[in-house]
Amino acid sequence: MKNIDLGSNCNDSPPNRRQRTRVVVFDSDEMVARRLARSLASTVSRTYWTTSFKQAMQLIAEKRANVLVSDCQAGESTSVTFLARCHAKFPDVAIVAMSRLPDDKPQAIAAGACAFLYKPVRTSKLTEAINRVREERSAKAHSDTSDQGLLSPPARLGLRIS
Repeated sequence: MKNIDLGSNCNDSPPNRRQRTRVVVFDSDEMVARRLARSLASTVSRTYWTTSFKQAMQLIAEKRANVLVSDCQAGESTSVTFLARCHAKFPDVAIVAMSRLPDDKPQAIAAGACAFLYKPVRTSKLTEAINRVREERSAKAHSDTSDQGLLSPPARLGLRIS
């Protein structure tokens, strides 16, 4: 399996988004996948790359990735179908889709992508997109938890309603 783990675990650094973000980069072009993974190494805790749909799915599961960065055009087949399969199997994984083709954007979003970038992708834009989707997911999770607590304040306070 072609992957790269470029993250660092510094015990003396405070917990932050970087330490919690595990990214799988999928692109059919090995040079692009490798370059993107390396460029993210300083901003996320773990980065893995692959050129295979199957290996991308394995990496997401095995490494407990929380972000997938994926090309929308991969060789002879479309990876928009791959995005839909990933979204169905791993609904908590935020998907950042990339393509040179403007027509891929609506399809990628419909397949479950949270963000879309046009290729060639600049590292700053990719990092910004990853941070944004992670913050949105975190805020939504926090909101869901908060909402659950607000629905039943008497139970939360240990009060019994007759």
